[in-house]
Amino acid sequence: MLNQYDNHGLSAWTWNKVARELAWTAGEAMDAWGDLEQGFMTPQIELFQVSPEHEYLEKMGEDPNQPGYYHRLSASGYMDCTDWSGPFPTLEDAMADLLSQYAD
Repeated sequence: MLNQYDNHGLSAWTWNKVARELAWTAGEAMDAWGDLEQGFMTPQIELFQVSPEHEYLEKMGEDPNQPGYYHRLSASGYMDCTDWSGPFPTLEDAMADLLSQYAD
């Protein structure tokens, strides 16, 4: 369980915005994120810009011309991961969607 001062390096504004998207409190969002970080599969969010080097977006069925935030769960040191989800216009939107899909 996280203490009230652990914000995972993000501002209170970010957590409040994520919480509003989910109709949760900021504390519930931080706790759920912390629970995901403690699991085998941990959250990963990336900002993809339109670029030819992102040809792997095409391979995973995403349009590489859609910039934005994508998220997935990934097992550090292993090949295991979920499919990328996105794009989302903001980091907070991607975090809220990730939590709505994977938080207990």
